[in-house]
Amino acid sequence: MWKKNNPERYRELAQQSRKRNCDRYNQSARESYHQNKALYAARQKRYNQSEKGKETKRNYCNQNRDRINRTNRRYSTSERGRKVKLLANHRREAARLNNHSVFYTLQQVESVKDFFNNQCAYCGKKSSLTLDHFVPSSKGGPDCLGNLVPACLSCNSSKQDKNPEEWYKSQRFYSKQRWLKIIEVVGKSVINGQLPLF
Repeated sequence: MWKKNNPERYRELAQQSRKRNCDRYNQSARESYHQNKALYAARQKRYNQSEKGKETKRNYCNQNRDRINRTNRRYSTSERGRKVKLLANHRREAARLNNHSVFYTLQQVESVKDFFNNQCAYCGKKSSLTLDHFVPSSKGGPDCLGNLVPACLSCNSSKQDKNPEEWYKSQRFYSKQRWLKIIEVVGKSVINGQLPLF
């Protein structure tokens, strides 16, 4: 009843208590957040989709446009930003071609590169590594981790939409050992008739 009859005084006392016990309140809030992450995420999503949330975001963006642009430029020119943009371009291209696409992370891409010792899967170069769709996107190759191998710019641009087996075996740097490693990563097999691919 006292709280109901004295809202201003109650608010003032609550603020004083928070100032006196700042660390305890922060610790309690952190614990609550970690125990209820899904609940907090759902609440934040509801707020972001509400009119008030959209208005708040618009106001923030209008008042901090230069700062946001600087941050975006800095991120997009960073190594991580370029990699994320590349993966987004792969997904967009797969959607345009109506190809199958499965989400994969930068960490998963790095694990594929590590498997090939951060070298081009085809020729073994370490410089200018890109991601190559083993089965070309233009031939219906999916955009998924099982269809990606690291390739240098030279090999990637030379291979284009050619049959990977025919193209690779015609190269002077062809290596049976590397070819079997590529086949292992993309889950294909010469024995069970999955190759040739076209």
